Amino acid sequence: MSQSIHDVFTLPFGGDLEELIGDDRNICVVGLFGKGDSQEKSKGLLFNQLLKSPVFKAQHVGRAPLSGEEDECYIEGYYDSSGRVLYLHLVSVFDSSMFSQLCKRTEQCLSKMEGHLFWRDQEFDYARALIFMFTVCHILVLSHPKTTFDTSYVQLLRALESTREKQIASLAMEMTELPISQEWQNAGRMCLPRLIFVFQKNDLSTEDMNGALVESKQIRGKKLSPVQLIQQNLEDQIFRIFRKSRVLTNNLNHCLFSVAANQAFVFVASGSEPTASSMDILMQSFREELRTEDFDDGLLGPGVPADPSIQVFVDSIPTLNTPIDDGSFKSFLQQHVDIILSGRGFEDSLVRGTTAAHFEFPCLRDWMKVADVLYELYMYPPEESKLYEEFESLQTALDIDMRFSEGRCAKVLPIASRTYQDNASSHYTSIVHDSKFDQALKVYSQHARGPAYELFERKLEQECDAFWESGRQLCEVISLTGHHCILKLHLLPGEDHPTDPPLPEMPHTNNNRTPCACNCGKVIGHRDDPFELKVANYDFFQDLEEKCCSKLQHVPFPVYMARRVSESSAAIDRQASNPAVEEMGKSATLDEQEVEQQGEKSKTVPDTQGDTPFFSPPLSLGQSVNEAMLASSQTRSVVTMDILSGSENIIPPSKGIPRQLSAGFLQGMTCSASHPGLLPKFSSWSLVCLGKGNLYSHSKGLDQPNFQRDMNLLLPWDIPIPRGSKMDWPELEKPSNRRGGRNRKTQRDSFRAYIGLEYECPRGHRFIYSGSEKKLPGSNSPKDGGNKLVGSDMPLHVPCTCRNTKPPLGQLIRAYIITPEAPLYIQLNPRVRPGAHPCPVFFPEFGSEEGITLTKNSFWVLRFPYVYVTEAEPIYPPTDNQPVIGAKVFKGLFLVTIDPPKT
Repeated sequence: MSQSIHDVFTLPFGGDLEELIGDDRNICVVGLFGKGDSQEKSKGLLFNQLLKSPVFKAQHVGRAPLSGEEDECYIEGYYDSSGRVLYLHLVSVFDSSMFSQLCKRTEQCLSKMEGHLFWRDQEFDYARALIFMFTVCHILVLSHPKTTFDTSYVQLLRALESTREKQIASLAMEMTELPISQEWQNAGRMCLPRLIFVFQKNDLSTEDMNGALVESKQIRGKKLSPVQLIQQNLEDQIFRIFRKSRVLTNNLNHCLFSVAANQAFVFVASGSEPTASSMDILMQSFREELRTEDFDDGLLGPGVPADPSIQVFVDSIPTLNTPIDDGSFKSFLQQHVDIILSGRGFEDSLVRGTTAAHFEFPCLRDWMKVADVLYELYMYPPEESKLYEEFESLQTALDIDMRFSEGRCAKVLPIASRTYQDNASSHYTSIVHDSKFDQALKVYSQHARGPAYELFERKLEQECDAFWESGRQLCEVISLTGHHCILKLHLLPGEDHPTDPPLPEMPHTNNNRTPCACNCGKVIGHRDDPFELKVANYDFFQDLEEKCCSKLQHVPFPVYMARRVSESSAAIDRQASNPAVEEMGKSATLDEQEVEQQGEKSKTVPDTQGDTPFFSPPLSLGQSVNEAMLASSQTRSVVTMDILSGSENIIPPSKGIPRQLSAGFLQGMTCSASHPGLLPKFSSWSLVCLGKGNLYSHSKGLDQPNFQRDMNLLLPWDIPIPRGSKMDWPELEKPSNRRGGRNRKTQRDSFRAYIGLEYECPRGHRFIYSGSEKKLPGSNSPKDGGNKLVGSDMPLHVPCTCRNTKPPLGQLIRAYIITPEAPLYIQLNPRVRPGAHPCPVFFPEFGSEEGITLTKNSFWVLRFPYVYVTEAEPIYPPTDNQPVIGAKVFKGLFLVTIDPPKT
């Protein structure tokens, strides 16, 4: 933006210096800095009285927010050609209007930035601008709103002087090409500036001033007013403070400024100013809105308002009502300006005989060239320059709050770190790590203070993390039963995951070994806490089969088998032509392209189960038990106790939610939440036949190890004969041995079977649960115990009787069935919900919609899964020895049908 020297401009000057050619008059440069008035007035209004014109405008809190291109700290100037005086006004964060604008910007743009750093940068910009002002000005005016000297200037001025001394050599190199003298270049400034103080208003009321005039003191025959007495006292106070703090020394060449030795250097406003009310602020805002380009700014110049009831203080100065006489600010400043215009310079040395300070009296054009170069160096120094390093030291010296906070936090940090490290285990989980860090953070927060709190909090977190990660991390993998691996952080054997430092390779373990029986229950083995589904539900039982169950008759369950693309497509075509499959909906099967891709990816042969299959249903995709199959159980042609009583109450499982799968097989177990068209690579269930039904004796019970006393008896189940069937005819009794005996006809009402659900606790204890409060079903068990077991939902977990207090939970692990020797057949259809609703319902991979039909007069054992895992996550068993409400086996596990099993 083009600027003119005849109007208010900002540095660096963007106007044409050629218009100054011919004006070689020397000038006096007066700078103004300090703090703004709390009455929302600009301190630049002090110059308006001298200029008799509203050159420097009042800046209000309610003005428009700062734009992105507008500086927060800048210097505005005005050249009075008639008086040969150049006025500079430093606008910074200490002005009330700028402070309010920065607060608005902080709310809008700095919501995530630390407040202290933001205000520290603003104060740092103010300090750099002050160094520039002390370098290019003859007279500096420090404006303060109250008649109390702010001692914070002492530290600021000392830091500025130290920084200026270190930068003289760098400035001399930058000023070699400027039109200045060698003395100016060597000194780094055009003169030793004089500092004067202006206190904008005093705290004396009108009554105090009138009364004090009568009792005023006399000095050298002259009566001094209360304001003059205040000025005298402030001069003495300020001079003593500067001398004691060594801001002013005998050698003025090494001082940042000087004060007048034989002249007054403190000015206090002659009257207290009325406090602005909210109406005053509102009226001024209204006046600002009326201001347009065609509006004459001179109408808003200083003067007494026509209505004294409205305090119009904008574009006025503290001595508005004071006549321009010997007690005015103009006369106070003019006596200092006249010394400069006379070309003599200041003689403020405190010791006689000392060398006078260097003094330059430049013209406006030369001063502008020097000011533009120095302003760029001070406000925007190159990052790799010596000036930039010195300014960083200045910023550290000025930031007292940060230095105190850093010292305090640095002292507390080792204490908090030791709190974390005390009593630390050799290795522990992230939960323990977070808990110990919270304790350390609590100790840190009790003593740490200041803006460096968050910085050292992050350092504390980094130290705690480094301590934990240096060989103390516990493996975070949880077993399928909910227990952590107790090893240090490690990799699994064969796992390719490079780390620095390299981690050891070993399998997961937690030293938790529990006894568990095999598929049929005759052999007991000890198993490690499983971390993989296949190890938990398949590998362990397969290893025990070699000792016991390998020669028994097994029922194979459908599992995933890799196929060729042509075979997979043909199987899908056959399923598509099946009306039953079409009713399941298009979402129940995979697309042909997806199955073909999965068939190409899968080239391995899965594990097989058991020996010669008793039933051989077709093993193809889409034939696992899905929602449609389970829902069809309501209409199946089987005879249950509910059917015989005239009602049907079979609850189908909830509808499964198809998931996006990455392979052609299930990663988990078949359940209502798994994809209905996929099968697992192995079955988590087992169904074996021990032999004929006469292997079981109800008087002795199950002849297997680890059963609790008298808890190995199965429940009798009397199955009624369906009325009207061919079994409803009377039978001829066998001839008796008595001579002359007759054959009599008898009629049976039911056939007896034996069933039972076995629960096994982690301590290896086994027991048959009847569904009543008493777990012993023997002679004192109810006669309808089997009927109750068939027609009720059974819990998945039951407290064991091995301990009275906090007994461990036994989990349903096996179901025993002794089928009758009759043309009635028992059918199995297990459906398990291992957790509370909405937990999925798990079921075996049956290849028939009606489940599995058992042969008559046989001893069958159905082994349930040890753990239950979906595609997404495992369902952990309860850990507080309290059964989960809703974890159960749905009724319908035991069904009756007249249809024989398919061969």
